[in-house]
Amino acid sequence: MKTSSSRIWYLVPVCLSLTAAGCVTSETFTLNEVSLSGPIARTPINVTIDPVPGTVQVIPGFAVDNAPVIKGSIDPAPGSGVPSAKNSGASSPKGNLTWDVPPGEYSLDIQLTATQHFGLTVGGVYAMAGGYQFTNFRGGVSFFNVDNQFGIRLDAGVQFNAVRFRSRATVTTVVEPAFSSPHQYVSYFDDTGVEQSLGAALGLTINSAYKESFVNGFLHLGVAWQPLIDYHPTNPDSIAGAGDGRAAIGNLKSTSAVLSFGGGIAIELGRGNRALLGVRGAQLLDVNSPSPGPVWQPFVEFVFSF
Repeated sequence: MKTSSSRIWYLVPVCLSLTAAGCVTSETFTLNEVSLSGPIARTPINVTIDPVPGTVQVIPGFAVDNAPVIKGSIDPAPGSGVPSAKNSGASSPKGNLTWDVPPGEYSLDIQLTATQHFGLTVGGVYAMAGGYQFTNFRGGVSFFNVDNQFGIRLDAGVQFNAVRFRSRATVTTVVEPAFSSPHQYVSYFDDTGVEQSLGAALGLTINSAYKESFVNGFLHLGVAWQPLIDYHPTNPDSIAGAGDGRAAIGNLKSTSAVLSFGGGIAIELGRGNRALLGVRGAQLLDVNSPSPGPVWQPFVEFVFSF
């Protein structure tokens, strides 16, 4: 009872402040059209063959995406508005998402082997998509072990990702005036911006570790979290018009987990240097019916040890 009472008194000043315009009781978001451009978040791939404490490795790389455009749909996950407003997402139109993916990506990572089983990594990815440049950063820690010509490595870290967006949304608001029946307002918005965010990433890589062999193989599985949009609708829709023109209260949010998987070979170049040749895929887990399904990316990396 005490909790319910405190909530009621908390809402009183909100509703009183909105008496003239009415007290908002619900706000529903619909994403009509979302256009994104930028790299897909992926977990880095590193093999463990003969770790030497104190070694620094510089790892430049290049990758090619086989799909210049991803199509699918995403549903909104509205943020919280005023305490009196009940925010709820709505099923958005099928096929409302278009994502321009960079045709190529350049990467550079620096890895420190601190001990026989622990390391630190910092790096980044540079790419161009939709006429814009993107520089994303990443860093983290790694735990690894080599036993019976078999290497296993776990990477955990964060990634700073950026995507540009254009989002056309409909916001349906129900308002209850103090002394009359409820009214419904439908407003249309068209917003653009850049979503910059930190997302977690986890990766597992296993590989053969024959020190005397010219070639070793590896497999990789990882997952990264990439926020796509998180903004407050403000601009009237340039196509549909403003509608009722009522200001939105909450934010529109959407985040996708990206499943990464792949494999390839590590070619020894001598003195701890090697080249990694492989293919990795990325599956967007929170995008409805993405086409293509996995986005495949052939890549090459060079590992220079110092």
